[in-house]
Amino acid sequence: MEIRPLKPHDMGQARTLWEVCFEDLPAFLDWYFQARFQPDDGLGIFLDGQLVCDLHLSPRMIKIRRQNYPSAYLIALATAPPLSPTGAGENITDVRPSPPGRKRDLLHFFAPL
Repeated sequence: MEIRPLKPHDMGQARTLWEVCFEDLPAFLDWYFQARFQPDDGLGIFLDGQLVCDLHLSPRMIKIRRQNYPSAYLIALATAPPLSPTGAGENITDVRPSPPGRKRDLLHFFAPL
C-alpha cells in the first residue's frame, strides 16, 4: 500500500473511482475534474498501482486574530467498494503530506453530511 499526493496522471483513476462511489452527472464530473479539482489537492491510497481510495481537499486561507493560516476543506473521500468496509479511508485521513511548494495546512475541516 502506498499513500501519496495525487499526480496529473492519476486524474483518470480519480474520476473513475468518483464515478463508482458517487452518483453525479457526467456534466458535473467534467467541470469538477477540469476546472475545480487539482491533483495536488488530493491524496490517494494505491494498491499495486491502482487508486483504491482518495481524499479531495479544497485549500482555503482562514483568518484567526488578524493572521492568515492555510487550511483545507474536505470535499470528498472515495473508497473502492470492496475496501470500504475495511476502514481504508481512515488511513488516508491520518496522513496529509504537504504538496510540493506549499506549507502544510494548519487545519482541515471535516463536515459530516
